[in-house]
Amino acid sequence: MEFALVLPLLVVLLLGSVDMGFYLNDATKLRSTVRETARRAAVGGYGNTLCPSAYGRSEASDYPSGLPRATETSKVVCLMKLFAFESGLNGRVATRVVSFNGEGLVNSGSDKPWDSGNAIVVCAQIESRSRTGILAPVLNDRIIQSSVTMRIQKSQIDGPGESAEVAFRGDWSGCEVTA
Repeated sequence: MEFALVLPLLVVLLLGSVDMGFYLNDATKLRSTVRETARRAAVGGYGNTLCPSAYGRSEASDYPSGLPRATETSKVVCLMKLFAFESGLNGRVATRVVSFNGEGLVNSGSDKPWDSGNAIVVCAQIESRSRTGILAPVLNDRIIQSSVTMRIQKSQIDGPGESAEVAFRGDWSGCEVTA
């Protein structure tokens, strides 16, 4: 009789623990993915990043050769998407590059955003969801966001300093650029 009374509570606790475990796992994977993307972007180590040919390309008229090419920010977004896919995450990504002057203050008017010493901010978001349904009211439609700022170590080809996708519910407020 006592077991029949306690069983529903135990099942709820067990399934709730499973949901929270998946939530924390997703948050950890996202943080790791964002950090690795920022690290590779800071040192210019994109490796064998294979993106769809039309993804992240600028207008041909933007370059003297007349040929479109992938910008540095689009390479970072593509790399983040590849890492997220490999980690089992389906996320949205935003990247920003800002310049710092000698005193460490943000210099928003830099014409060379990918110069060594500047900073890159990589942000990503994913929507959480309950796997068991027990914590669906708490976890579903909740946004997990991560942001990492790193100094650029290796100068890259100049290009636009910012690229962003539409954030979940239009909010990238957790992706502030700070010195």
